[in-house]
Amino acid sequence: MDKTDRKLKKVMPLRRLLLTLLILAADIALSLPFIREEGTLFLILFMAAWWIINTAYVLVNRSSPQKQLQQTDVMSVLLLVMLVWLILVPVMGLGDPVLYPSPMRIMQLMAEEFPRFLSNFRFSIVLMMTAFLMSLVTAVPFGVFLGINKRAGAALSPYIKVLSQISPIVYVPYIIGIMPTFRAASLFVIYTGTFWPALKWTMYGVDSFSSNYNLTAGLLRISKKDYYLKVLIPGIMPEVLSGVSQSLAAGFSALVAAEMIGAGQGLGYIIKYFADFLNYHKVIVGIIYLGISVCTITWLYEKLQAYLLSWQVKEKKGEGYGLFGKIQKAQPDGTEGQA
Repeated sequence: MDKTDRKLKKVMPLRRLLLTLLILAADIALSLPFIREEGTLFLILFMAAWWIINTAYVLVNRSSPQKQLQQTDVMSVLLLVMLVWLILVPVMGLGDPVLYPSPMRIMQLMAEEFPRFLSNFRFSIVLMMTAFLMSLVTAVPFGVFLGINKRAGAALSPYIKVLSQISPIVYVPYIIGIMPTFRAASLFVIYTGTFWPALKWTMYGVDSFSSNYNLTAGLLRISKKDYYLKVLIPGIMPEVLSGVSQSLAAGFSALVAAEMIGAGQGLGYIIKYFADFLNYHKVIVGIIYLGISVCTITWLYEKLQAYLLSWQVKEKKGEGYGLFGKIQKAQPDGTEGQA
């Protein structure tokens, strides 16, 4: 532990105590008659639950003052936003109440609209994952082929560059018109948005793959099957997963746009539905739920990415054999041994 960490460890208890006192003060203020309104209890419970989760994370990471400081800052930012929101809207009455609801009102609507959100989230996630998996199944093998076959890659590269620059949202009005169902149109739009990043990053991964690995694989005289499954695919995995990350972001943008235009369900649909009836309070709730959904899926993907790339950490620490940890090489007598 360096000098900075030791200093942070000394002051962190005081920081947490001050933060806790500020949260208690905010909860007491919310109970005052001139501030209290319907939904106040939901806001108090939300802040208390968030503080408990935040504190649990800090306790789990007692040995890392930097992580403790980060979580304390995250909680402080949320508290600051809530206090400013409370002062400007319920207390000072700034802004049109139709457009600028109080945080208590938002918390109340989030609780009331949760069943509707859950139903539409299921519809959106099934649609999104179907198109997303379709794009990965086609983009990654095609990207590997174009990366290995330099002539084919060079011939198609200009077209890939042009088509990948077109936003999938542009296709929405036309595709909805020519596809037999909205589901088919949505799948195509999301597929288009997720296909190109995965394809381009896979091609880049194959193109930048270290020649040292290819040389080592040749010296080990491994089969083509082992080369692809145990050398090339793991070697380009960081680039492929980077493309998948971009595909997720593009896919959600395309999903929301498609649902806003022609769907009868989904997260984008409910936002558009409430906007059509000028119910801007519920529009804000829909946006918040959409943000929570995207952040949750992104967080889960980051965990999966860290797991799939755990061999990189082992390789840096000198543990195991990195890419070639389980590759079998051919022996002179025709048998296979451990590399």
